[in-house]
Amino acid sequence: MIASENINTDSIVWRIADDAQLQLRYWDDECVLYHGASGNTHRLPELIGQMLEQLMHSAASITTLSESIDLHEDDVKNALHELAGLGITQVDQ
Repeated sequence: MIASENINTDSIVWRIADDAQLQLRYWDDECVLYHGASGNTHRLPELIGQMLEQLMHSAASITTLSESIDLHEDDVKNALHELAGLGITQVDQ
């Protein structure tokens, strides 16, 4: 995990984790995410699903993701770290 207090988040680029095998479906204001690598299904807010869709197309910084889905940078950062703990996202090396 990244010690985010000491790192400029603009320089960190995030992406979908290797072999994540994600599938997304939307219902109302929620997103259902199937994580093929773990076999688990997760209910997420629609905006987090949109963020994952963007990452499925290309790696992006927290600032870029925040602006594209209109969600506060702290919320994007927290979601990325939580998803990283589940093996869904990772920092692009």
